[in-house]
Amino acid sequence: MKKSIVTIFIFMILYTFCYGYQVVSSFVTNDSISAIYKGIPGNGIFNKWLILGPIQIFQDSQNSEDLTLQKVAFDKDYILPSGASQSVDTKKLFIRDSSYQWQLVQVDNGIIDLTKTIGGNAFAITYAYARIDMPEELEFMLGVGSDDAVKIWVNGNLIHSNWAARGLNIDNDLIHIRFKKGRNDILVKIQNRGGSFAFTCRAVLPEQYTEKLIFNTKTGQTENVKQLLEGGADINCLSDMGLTPLQTAYIFGQENLVSLFLEHGADSTIKMPTREKIVDAYFNHLINIKEYYPGAAVLISKEGRILYQNAYGYANLENDVPFKTDAKFRIGSVTKQFTAAAILKLHEQGVLDVNDKVSKYIPELPRSSEVSIHHLLTHSSGLQASWNEDLYKNIPAEFKTEDMIGEIKKLKYVFNPGESWRYSNMGYMVLSIIIERVSGLSYFNFLRENFFDQLRMINTGNPQRNDLFSYELLKNEVSGYYYENSKIYRVFSLDRGQGAGALYSTLEDLFKWNEAVFNNKVLSRENLNVAFKPVQSNDGSPGKYGLYYGCGWFIDKFNGFKRVHHGGALDGYESSLNRYPDKNMSIIVFVNRFPFPPGINAGIISEEIARIYLWDSERGF
Repeated sequence: MKKSIVTIFIFMILYTFCYGYQVVSSFVTNDSISAIYKGIPGNGIFNKWLILGPIQIFQDSQNSEDLTLQKVAFDKDYILPSGASQSVDTKKLFIRDSSYQWQLVQVDNGIIDLTKTIGGNAFAITYAYARIDMPEELEFMLGVGSDDAVKIWVNGNLIHSNWAARGLNIDNDLIHIRFKKGRNDILVKIQNRGGSFAFTCRAVLPEQYTEKLIFNTKTGQTENVKQLLEGGADINCLSDMGLTPLQTAYIFGQENLVSLFLEHGADSTIKMPTREKIVDAYFNHLINIKEYYPGAAVLISKEGRILYQNAYGYANLENDVPFKTDAKFRIGSVTKQFTAAAILKLHEQGVLDVNDKVSKYIPELPRSSEVSIHHLLTHSSGLQASWNEDLYKNIPAEFKTEDMIGEIKKLKYVFNPGESWRYSNMGYMVLSIIIERVSGLSYFNFLRENFFDQLRMINTGNPQRNDLFSYELLKNEVSGYYYENSKIYRVFSLDRGQGAGALYSTLEDLFKWNEAVFNNKVLSRENLNVAFKPVQSNDGSPGKYGLYYGCGWFIDKFNGFKRVHHGGALDGYESSLNRYPDKNMSIIVFVNRFPFPPGINAGIISEEIARIYLWDSERGF
């Protein structure tokens, strides 16, 4: 008898070693009954799971980039789907010579960060298990977000497989699903193909169908759209912009979905709202969702004329102060284009040359004989991105160049000048010091005398401080906010990055600035070409990453049109300034919340508006 038991045990070990499946024993963990739901959760979110892993895909790290081997691992099932529930009752599972145990993970928002919770890493696999006891049979839509690839089994049957390389978004994939009456076992396999590692799963409720249908129409997710229509989504519903799915497909250039909607009987006679009404409806919807933004403002112009501007929500929540279109707003890194323009203005005046080495002006800066002004302008100097947190907190209230130089001297280079590209706030602070030393004026006074006064930008400036914890109160100033643990907090700190992000402005002043820049009233055409010429470092970056940066401006294409733009973000504030030169069109957006929630920020909002105003007017407006 003992010999037979030993034989069976050896067989099971060999089976596991050869085939990768688990050895099942009768030991029950305390957690095995914890990931059980009595029906669908009220909010639809499955926030507790039993997690197994991470199972490292490669024994040899040199093979980690081999996509073929990664796909083989994705296709292989290390847990028998039909035996998932039995494996949960197992004290230890043996997979590829390693032992694993199921662990209970529960989070409030339903997003399981596998890196934080179980130490999941690149090129690894994790399994998640839950049991749902249903009072009645139910058909519904399951929304799954994953970073990266995902497989799903229900009651041992494969219902979804997506070999994807992507970041996590709620409801990346939508799956029409049926739970039977009684017990249902759901098994999810998530495979990381590099970088972050996470997943989320929820039942998409019928009241969420409109939002999901519009989102998937915008992003061109044809399969998800089909699933939603099959699930009963209203094909003629209205989005937060007041658009039907068919109209949304037109504007977002999703021609395949235009055909799909028409085939499914979409009403093509519904009249498109005006552009202004679309934008107004969009912002009103955005601000009404309190956890998104306290307030926002927008200005849209074309050919030197303001087409639309409006403000929404609150500039100050404590006193119920409404956001106004002339409110003063901290613009963050939009400041960089003013710094770059100042340097190029000095170049025009013959006072300096952008190819000069920094040692000519700031010899005390380490390696300044290797770094050119152009390196600083284009973020290719190698100077580290920003200061450390202690330095940020202890910068003197009154900005003194000598003190800042002393701190900058301590900074390190992350690569040799010109070798690569990395966005650097410190590089633009160094540029502000060059402006001061060459011109004999303070940084702000140079901007005021050369730009602001001439363009009548009377509401653009640099707030003054009198100590570390207080600053000048500006008339009609916007307060900044952030959210944490479902609570809203006001931001009182100021950005101290002179040259990199310290200015405030208004919608109208930035409109004046853009019109002047693109009509050669700030710089000559020759120098403007220098500003808008994308840099390419020795290693091909930033272009190899799909980024194109000139001197203080990003340059790319959006919706088929050239775009010159920059965003700005400080604690509590986010801004976006966009120009479409071929259309002589500008879009400016302010929102007084930062950090922002996933999937929504000033840049995305600006792009939504751009699609509306760039769309061919002969096709419906």
